[in-house]
This record gives sequence, C-alpha cells and structure tokens, in this order.
Amino acid sequence: MTCGNPGPSADALLRRRATPRRLAAGLCLLASAALAGCASDLDIEKLRGTVRLIANAEPDEVLSEAEILLRREFGRVEVDRRWSQVRTVAQEYVTQSDSGTVRDWIGAPTTVRRTATFTVARRDGGTLARLRVDVERLDTRRAEIAARDDHRLTDTPGYTPIERDAATTAAQNTVWTPIGRNLTIERELLAELLARFATPNAETNPPPD
Repeated sequence: MTCGNPGPSADALLRRRATPRRLAAGLCLLASAALAGCASDLDIEKLRGTVRLIANAEPDEVLSEAEILLRREFGRVEVDRRWSQVRTVAQEYVTQSDSGTVRDWIGAPTTVRRTATFTVARRDGGTLARLRVDVERLDTRRAEIAARDDHRLTDTPGYTPIERDAATTAAQNTVWTPIGRNLTIERELLAELLARFATPNAETNPPPD
C-alpha cells in the first residue's frame, strides 16, 4: 500500500542527475574548442598592449623579425609558433626612478624586471602585431610579514625566524609586484619593426641605368 503522492521514478532521478553532468561536458567541449584555436583567431586588438598593423607582411615573417629585435633587447627569448608568440625571459635591472615607490624621490636603487610578450595575428591587408612589456618591482614576503607584527599589542612576535623561513626557499620568499608597462619600449620596437617591412617609396628610388 502506498501513502501520499508517489515519488519520482528511478528513471526520472537518473535523468535529473545526468543534467548537470551534461552541462559540464558541454562547457568542457566549448573550452577545448576555444583553446584549440591558433593565435591568428584571437582578437588581439582587445588585449592590452601596443598594437600596429604591418601591411603586406606574413605573420611568420613578422614573428621572425620580432624575435631578432627582442633577442637583441632582452637576451633570451622563447618562441611558440603554434600560438604565434614570442616571450622574453625576465630581464632584471636596477632603477632609481621607475620603481613606483618613495625611493624614487631620493634616488635610492630598486631592483625591477621587465618581460616582453609579442603576438601576431593575420588581418586583411597584413599582420597585426601586439607588444606588451610588463614591469615588476622586487619585494619580499619577509617585509610584508614584518609589517604585520607592527600591529601586534605585545612585543612578542607571532612566529620565530625559523618558523617564518621553514620549508621555504629564497625564490619562495621573493615577490615581484606589477608596477605597469614600459610604453616607450613597446612603441620604439614596433616602430623599428614597421620600418623593416616598409615599402620603399617609388619617388625615392634611384632611376634605372
């Protein structure tokens, strides 16, 4: 004997449980399709960076020339032709004016690093080139932790130096804080890249013999 309204059947429960799985599977397929595309399908105009259209040039040619320029300016580079991208290894240097801190006011040295990312995409009439140069400042977690102790009500630290540095390496205790982009380098390198693909003006060509 059954009391009250009968509950959903076993088949109905299975269908309900399968619905989220189907949605998840569909989202995974969409994500895979998006990742499978090449860089030429990316709308790189919407990505942050300095962009220039190089007329009558193939993406592979522009990528090769950009590799030469970036290797000259940054040293080591990593080329990924599948994604039509050149990325430099971070280049460290010391500055007294571009750290984004009060140290710039007194000319104190600060270690920063810059990394360039160059991408190309095919467009009507040529190749769209995008260059982004990110700049980061060297900071340390140790300084952040010490700042937290300034707000404690007792003179006793909340940890010992051994506890603070336990199971960590120098790299793990180092933090690089993003401070912006180097627009000057972006514009100068793209201008030089444009000049390499510029078509000589017919009026400036020497007359035939």
